Amino acid sequence: MHTTFPPLTQSACARRPTTSRGLYVEGCYTKTRDWLEENRAIIGGISIGILVVMLVNLGFALYLWCAISRDRPSRGDYGKARGRDY
Repeated sequence: MHTTFPPLTQSACARRPTTSRGLYVEGCYTKTRDWLEENRAIIGGISIGILVVMLVNLGFALYLWCAISRDRPSRGDYGKARGRDY
């Protein structure tokens, strides 16, 4: 079940690739690398901003955990705090 394609003629192939014919001269890797190099300051700033937000979030979570654990009796003291002897 192999599909055969008609042979390409010389006129079907581009002799000099240009963008006016709709052909891409540069590859995706090169374009991506150039874009990352041009925008690395913005990407770095956004990354640092996200890191700061995450660290602040971690600080709030730790503060909340400490505040909740301070107000609750420990598991061994739970029944005694309510006047029961477990």
